[in-house]
Amino acid sequence: MVKISFIIPVYNVEKYLSACLDSLLVQAVTDWEAILVDDGSSDASGEICDRYAAKDGRFQVIHTPNQGAAKAREIAFHKSTGEYISFIDSDDWIAADTLPIVCSWMKKEEPDVIVMKMIDSGKTLETTRNFVYAPGCYDRQRLRREVYPSLLASPHKSVSEIPGGLCGKFIRTALLCDNMQYIDHRLRMGEDQVWLWPVMMQAERVVFCAQGLYFYRHFPEQTTRQYHERIWQMYSRVIAALHEADLAKREATQFDFSAQIDIMQAEFAINSIDNEFFQGAKGIGHAYRTIREIAAKEKVQKVLCRIPMQ
Repeated sequence: MVKISFIIPVYNVEKYLSACLDSLLVQAVTDWEAILVDDGSSDASGEICDRYAAKDGRFQVIHTPNQGAAKAREIAFHKSTGEYISFIDSDDWIAADTLPIVCSWMKKEEPDVIVMKMIDSGKTLETTRNFVYAPGCYDRQRLRREVYPSLLASPHKSVSEIPGGLCGKFIRTALLCDNMQYIDHRLRMGEDQVWLWPVMMQAERVVFCAQGLYFYRHFPEQTTRQYHERIWQMYSRVIAALHEADLAKREATQFDFSAQIDIMQAEFAINSIDNEFFQGAKGIGHAYRTIREIAAKEKVQKVLCRIPMQ
């Protein structure tokens, strides 16, 4: 067993993939493996994966038909052998000193999750996303007091203070395994959240790093937001999964996340309506029908009435 397994879904990123993989090779800590899932790429991404695997046995490559990032991650997860898992998007990369820093935390605190600060990297500017939580290790009592009240959302901020994707974190493998039942391959939106948030609810020790270690490649030229079909149905599945996880883990967490999940549902409703006016949408008639469908949901009406207006 290695200490860390990196899981990297790969799809048509020939321009950026080498930077991602090179960021692993420069790490001073060498006890890792990287499982690359070529998710049916039509460019040279698969060949690049094979080239790295031929040069360094720590890279393993799996070629699959295109099934989406969530399925690619699950395939790689079943092949992994690490005590901890870190997910990286194939157009992103990690800092050169990432593993010495996180391995020091692993040895000192034995956390279930380590959360890195993320750095948005554009063509000319890098911006670090800071936490509201002080750097350090949080046990269950401190999590309940300082993190749980805004883990998923809050009335003052409709999104979590923690990036909601699986990337930018090191997660104990056993904890991910315990929460695989929440994975839903039908999702194309929110697929990370149905796995991550149950993990965060169950984690007994979480480290928040002071350093920005995960670089998220930002494409400012991609300003046109694209229409996603059946987005409301996908969001509804996310909400159902989170309610299920909240109830299942409430005895351990001694915390009720239902109000935060309600706030998420309200945000999802707004996003779903907004989606009807993005490029590629199906026209004003379809937009009106979707808005009526969402507004007619009794649960949505109750949620909107309960959220405090600040």
